[in-house]
Amino acid sequence: MKIALDEMYKHSNGDDLREAYLGRPFPWTILPTLHGGAFNPLSLEGRIVHINIWATTCGPCISEFPELNKLHEKYKTKDVAFISIGEDSSERAGRILKKYPFNYLHLVGGKSF
Repeated sequence: MKIALDEMYKHSNGDDLREAYLGRPFPWTILPTLHGGAFNPLSLEGRIVHINIWATTCGPCISEFPELNKLHEKYKTKDVAFISIGEDSSERAGRILKKYPFNYLHLVGGKSF
């Protein structure tokens, strides 16, 4: 299992991302919300933030939505923010989210992650 977990932290170029990001601010880029609004990452200051990165073509990503919704339901009244960063356009992500509800704040166009 440790090997599998270690692989989660590998960038496609082979870099170990733990050293680059652990304990540091998240490298936010300007991403729109699912409905075209602006997202202000400063609204997260002082909060615990759970970030889920997914794609419409990733079956395992979509299959975990029900469990992530349970996590959201359990901690939504706490000082925890739940953010979803989708790689796809808002139209494509929206079609999947209508079929498979996912109760996070959705940012789209995140291919840079």
